Amino acid sequence: MNHDWRLFGSWKTDKILYFVCFVLAFFCLLAVALAAERYNLSKPTHAAAAVVGTGFLVWRVIFSSSGSWLFDGITTLYLLPAFVLAVMAISHLHDPGNAAIWVFNKRGWGGAGFGLFIAFTVVGAFTLTLWTADSLFRFGVPGSFYGDCWFLAFSFLWPWVALSRVPATSTGQDAETDPSDMRFFPVYLLVPLTLLYLAMVLIYIVNIVILLELPRGEIGSFIGWLAVLVVATHMIALPLAGTAGCLVEFYCDHAYRLLLAPIAVLALAVWIRIDTHGLTEQRYFLIVMTIWLAAMAAYFVIRPGGRIVIVPATLSVMLFLGGFGPWGAEDLSTWSQLGRLSSPLTKSVLDEACLV
Repeated sequence: MNHDWRLFGSWKTDKILYFVCFVLAFFCLLAVALAAERYNLSKPTHAAAAVVGTGFLVWRVIFSSSGSWLFDGITTLYLLPAFVLAVMAISHLHDPGNAAIWVFNKRGWGGAGFGLFIAFTVVGAFTLTLWTADSLFRFGVPGSFYGDCWFLAFSFLWPWVALSRVPATSTGQDAETDPSDMRFFPVYLLVPLTLLYLAMVLIYIVNIVILLELPRGEIGSFIGWLAVLVVATHMIALPLAGTAGCLVEFYCDHAYRLLLAPIAVLALAVWIRIDTHGLTEQRYFLIVMTIWLAAMAAYFVIRPGGRIVIVPATLSVMLFLGGFGPWGAEDLSTWSQLGRLSSPLTKSVLDEACLV
């Protein structure tokens, strides 16, 4: 059988590029649609925002010097999470409390998980059936075709199912306030695990202070992701404060205070790394995370009952601005590395001139 089973060309070029553009455009259009629905934007304004946003993202992916690989550089570290966070926050920026955004994201992320399950089940059943038939009847189906099937499922079926379960935006007046169906996950898993990790990091900080040592380079990435876990756990557990036991209440009251020392160590580790090896896109990301974490810690220490919409909204803006422009991660990293390269070359040229 000579049928060409390939749908999208080379897996490491065309399909990845299509997938990156599609995922970014999906979250961009969803954010624009949520904003248009909540703030009653006119249809021409909605359409213009959708076209401009999608066009910018596609241009950014195609012409990025970082390449189109989904798990590398600007796309993953900046633009993709920026628009995911925008979807979480954009329709609740003016809500006075936390109920509406909490319920919206609980239902939205639940829908995303359900869509992922449906896509995985459907494509898994299809590819398993096709593989069985191919093994029995020798159709000659290449391995790349199975990759195409998974690509289609996660590019189209998953978003379609997830979108069908995204709730309508609300003002919070009709939002449920008893998240009993979410109680087990934060109370018995997230909060204890996060406190354990925090305790380990605080013990490490005490140890390096006693020994008068500088933090190791890899500690920066670990503390950065731990801080994200702390913030996410705080957002999930906050509606349970006062009803889920003393441990959750303690966490909601003191999580950001416990995070102050790790943030200081993170800032020191990032500064040491950049001073030694220069700026890269990943280190720029750590700088953004450090500034954002410090601002969030200050905000929630001063206002323990503050609005949680501030968390995804501010990080979304910072990551989006870091994804392009002369102030962005790519340009500043390039200038930093070129500067470090030119310094030894300049010194070498001067030394040769002195010898002559």
